[in-house]
Amino acid sequence: MKKLIGLLLVAMGLSVSLPAFEFSRVPAGQIKGARLSWVSNSAIKIGVGYGEVLGSYWEIIPTDTLVSTGYTLTGLTTTTNGIFHYIYIDRANSSLPNIAIRNSTTAPTLSDDFMGWYDGLDRCIGAVWVNANATIKSFYCASDDSYMFPASIILPTGTITTASQVWNLVDVSAYTPVNAYEVRTHVTMNGSWGFCFAGLMPEYGTTYYEGGVSTANLGVYLPFERGITKKIKYLAQASSTSGTLLLTVRGYRLER
Repeated sequence: MKKLIGLLLVAMGLSVSLPAFEFSRVPAGQIKGARLSWVSNSAIKIGVGYGEVLGSYWEIIPTDTLVSTGYTLTGLTTTTNGIFHYIYIDRANSSLPNIAIRNSTTAPTLSDDFMGWYDGLDRCIGAVWVNANATIKSFYCASDDSYMFPASIILPTGTITTASQVWNLVDVSAYTPVNAYEVRTHVTMNGSWGFCFAGLMPEYGTTYYEGGVSTANLGVYLPFERGITKKIKYLAQASSTSGTLLLTVRGYRLER
């Protein structure tokens, strides 16, 4: 259209100077790829990708050692229940567009200026669960920001009741990254019952149910709002309280 206008003006004997539009910085918050994968009890790999950190462009190319060899986490120590280690672009030690990586148990905070999750100058690009024995829990990323555990994290709570519509509130903050916007939660019931009924819901929002005779197994992604304590609700009803109940976290989805 601009070219056509220019030609028409020229044909009319008029000169025109059309403006040149150029975007001079990387869009804030941009990130694509850099998908994590589990390598061993102490190492991960980071796939090809690109994005923005503090307004500057970075990239991971196929020949990068993060892709081929991986990154070995530092400072892995035993804990009581396990803990998240966040994976950061180490801005001070990066030679952009090439990046250096560091890990830390310090959680990121959201930067409105750069529309990403940061610890100081360093942008968070992932989070991995480190077991109580200081080993990285096996995981896979189904998408850039989606993590799944083949073996779930067991939540230390759970009560079966014979009463209907009894919802129990559980704080899952310790088992969910601070920058997660969804958590994959499961409730599993087993017993010699005439019936059982399981339910899951976020602290505020949609309710999910599954009923059964001797077993019920329900797993869903539950969403969180930013800035609130990460809590979920579960329901576990049966014809008696003599069975077993297991609540687990099996994955999460991150903002980066």
